[in-house]
Amino acid sequence: MSIDLTSPDLYFNRELSWLKFNTRVLSQAQDTTLPPLERLKFIAIYGTNLDEFYMIRVAGLKALFKARIQETAIDKITPTQQLEAIHTTLHKEQKIVEATFKDIMKELKTHDITIKTYSKLSDKQKDKVKEIFFEQIYPVIMPIAVDATHPFPHLNNLSFGLALKFQDKKEKIKHGLIRIPRILPRFIKVEHCFVPIESVVDFFSTELFYGFKKIASTPFRVTRNADIEIEEEEADDFMEMLEEGIRARNRGTLVRLELMDWADSELVDFLTQYLKLDELDIYRYKIPLNLGTLWDIVSQEELAHLTLPTFTPKTLPPFEDNSDIFEAIEKQDVLLYHPYESFDPVVKFIQDASKDPNTLSMRMTLYRVGKNSPIVKALIRGARDGKQVTVLVELKARFDEENNLHWAKALEDAGAHVIYGITGLKVHAKIAQITKRKGNRLQGYLHIGTGNYNPSTARIYTDLSYFTTKPEFNIDATKFFHFITGFSDHSSL
Repeated sequence: MSIDLTSPDLYFNRELSWLKFNTRVLSQAQDTTLPPLERLKFIAIYGTNLDEFYMIRVAGLKALFKARIQETAIDKITPTQQLEAIHTTLHKEQKIVEATFKDIMKELKTHDITIKTYSKLSDKQKDKVKEIFFEQIYPVIMPIAVDATHPFPHLNNLSFGLALKFQDKKEKIKHGLIRIPRILPRFIKVEHCFVPIESVVDFFSTELFYGFKKIASTPFRVTRNADIEIEEEEADDFMEMLEEGIRARNRGTLVRLELMDWADSELVDFLTQYLKLDELDIYRYKIPLNLGTLWDIVSQEELAHLTLPTFTPKTLPPFEDNSDIFEAIEKQDVLLYHPYESFDPVVKFIQDASKDPNTLSMRMTLYRVGKNSPIVKALIRGARDGKQVTVLVELKARFDEENNLHWAKALEDAGAHVIYGITGLKVHAKIAQITKRKGNRLQGYLHIGTGNYNPSTARIYTDLSYFTTKPEFNIDATKFFHFITGFSDHSSL
């Protein structure tokens, strides 16, 4: 009996499958065998994941819906059906998120760690927070009136702030906003109490709208379409077009509004009047907004005892005595399994090559490398020392575009040859090739991996690293780099 491979029953829908993945992240937060801050970390990861899902996946489906495109993939689920399933799942799952968060906070309270709004602080704590507000917050934030002469302001992607309703001395209703910029801390820490900044700004809002009586307020947060669409075939300057695309993220279509469950209905109407969002894209929370910022609590060093112990990866025998890494690779191929085995040899591989006068060339692909990359710094050092450095920096690595642009420019300034990617594709390949002169011959050293060249994420994600000097592997690597830097028809490896 033959199988009909076109049957939609055989396939998972990409977006709905992703939701199930994030549900599995949430299930880690529900695991009561984990320390409380470890559980809170998974709430933060869940929230950050959901932000990206809305910015890209939901935004894309809403764009299709708006364009009245109802074409389906092989799973035969239309954009409208996907959006309905996403809304149903997320609104239902929100209750689980809130219950899990409250359970974690209940456990943290036994360790004398709390999240409290300003109004629930002791008098002593209030005095301390008040001092912080007037010294560090008041000079930064701005009151925004919204009326006939003050238009509703543009809100950037992931903007966070307060919507407020006031009454003047003639009992006339006025509306205003206070944006809370990202440069300010999400929580104000007083002893082991974390005070949400919006509750502090809310309490002192009449200092910003002086002489008006506050009637109602709610924290809110907006999400925009953050996908970048670039017609690569038509791009005369890809880097310039990408930079413009990054700037355009803050002008994308609004796709989500988050606010508090107790928000005044008239204030919600005020917001939606300007934001023009579907009711299903409004999420009302009973817990603090912006779950991703819970990392600010999880990362407190003095609370490390409430997370799992830090894991220290092993260094395998070929590399453990800190001897010449290239001699070790010449003796035998080496396979590393991260994060259980250290990523340090990968960093050392690039750093030592950049310092060695016998190194002739360094070739590498970069996808996500992090903010303070020792690997990119080593490549820059090698280029400045006159080595032939060739780097493919994938500028289309989503949400790392800006960081990769920075490193691409720094590498070019140092004299490296930089390729921005391949038209129509994203290059996920993880490969580094070092060529050295050894006497009267050339010797190639190769690293191939499954994970990014990022020492920070290499301590978290499971990936493989393979070092070799095999000639056939190095020949293939050379062909690969020739292909991405020049013109080439299909070739066999």
